[in-house]
Amino acid sequence: MPRTAERLRDLTAVAIAATNNVIEGAMRGRIPGDTGAIVSNIVRLQLIPPEWVTNQPGVLQTAHGTIHLRYLPSGLSVEAISVPGERTDGPAMLIRLPDLENVGVGPRYFESIQVDGIAYPEPFAPIAMIIASGWQPRNFKQRQIADDQKAQLIQWANTAAQAEQK
Repeated sequence: MPRTAERLRDLTAVAIAATNNVIEGAMRGRIPGDTGAIVSNIVRLQLIPPEWVTNQPGVLQTAHGTIHLRYLPSGLSVEAISVPGERTDGPAMLIRLPDLENVGVGPRYFESIQVDGIAYPEPFAPIAMIIASGWQPRNFKQRQIADDQKAQLIQWANTAAQAEQK
């Protein structure tokens, strides 16, 4: 369970950082061309550790798995899949942002039902196909961020914003 939680945290961080990068690029008229550009940008902004970067565009190697970033420029959509490194690392997980087929269930991700013989969905497959291929939706468990952690996040965001303006 701790490895799965760590992988979900890493996957969520990548998905949010990538989506933010795509949306910010669109607002500035510089939409990233591919996953390689997105990864380069989020590493440069120090949103993910540079040691995760591999020689494959859009593929990141974390401690307990591999994250595959998928990108649909026409829809400004990002999909990220965390593939476990080994069986004890837990199930595969998928996050799609924006999740346009989500009709009010709250923030969610998908988890493979099987640990062995996982069927990975095609990029941006309809949710019904993801579920039919052996994945189940999971809601994120939300909790309040402690005030001291919130202050640290605000400080970090301000520092990152100032660095970006230079």
